[in-house]
Amino acid sequence: MSVEASEALERAMDNVLSRKGATFFLLFIFTSFLVIMAIQSRIAASDPGPHALVLPEPFTEASDLALGIPYEAAVVMTFLGLFIGCYLGLVAIRVFVHGYDGIPREAYAEDVVVPTLYFFLGTLIFAPLFLIGLAAFVLPGAFVAISLGFYAIYTTIHGDDFVDAFTNSWNLSSGHRLPLYLLFGAFLLAAIVVTALGLVVYVLVWNLSTVLAEVMLAVGASGIVVFTLALVAGAYTSIRTHYVRRRELSELPGGEEEAASIGDRPDEPEQGSQEAAG
Repeated sequence: MSVEASEALERAMDNVLSRKGATFFLLFIFTSFLVIMAIQSRIAASDPGPHALVLPEPFTEASDLALGIPYEAAVVMTFLGLFIGCYLGLVAIRVFVHGYDGIPREAYAEDVVVPTLYFFLGTLIFAPLFLIGLAAFVLPGAFVAISLGFYAIYTTIHGDDFVDAFTNSWNLSSGHRLPLYLLFGAFLLAAIVVTALGLVVYVLVWNLSTVLAEVMLAVGASGIVVFTLALVAGAYTSIRTHYVRRRELSELPGGEEEAASIGDRPDEPEQGSQEAAG
């Protein structure tokens, strides 16, 4: 594992196991629960499709969390939950990247509307691409994650629109894709195994209490989201730290050789006024 990957994992674990990580974990349980309620309401408001004949009951029948609202309202509620989740993701990324001890006002109240919208729109594009790649034997999904996943950083930290964010993410990961591939590939494989085991427990618990099963699902989803954001932030911070170190070394007498060993510097982002070397 390269220095960048090991440092990224260490930073991610430090953030996840901190008080701020615990705070975001609890907040994302709320948004996960909101989205789950919306999905269950959509299931209750729609007719069972052909998949109901082959899938287990928890994936075709509405739980006790269904609100009994019209299908269209449930769809709006789903997107609202996702948007709130993107706002919380913006705050978490800012806190993780800048290394704040707590959650200061500048992370959650300053310049949040447009970046959250860009983050939300980028997520609507990124998620299907990632899931398609994930379905294609995991590794393509990992490639999408490492090549485009830093859009979350560029929308929330630099204020890029989602198009520029995807471009800058591609440039940032250039020259670092192998270590990032190993890091995120291992994470995805572990996440798939944990998710599969969790779904088995989810189905079993469903037969006892649908509400308890949904609570467990919200807790699990929150944990995965927080760790993913921390890992992306850690990878970004680690890479940029090495770029800064290389630039400083190259300015020292005899430092060119050591600087060259760190790797090529990608193009600087075209937009964004903040430098987040963490």
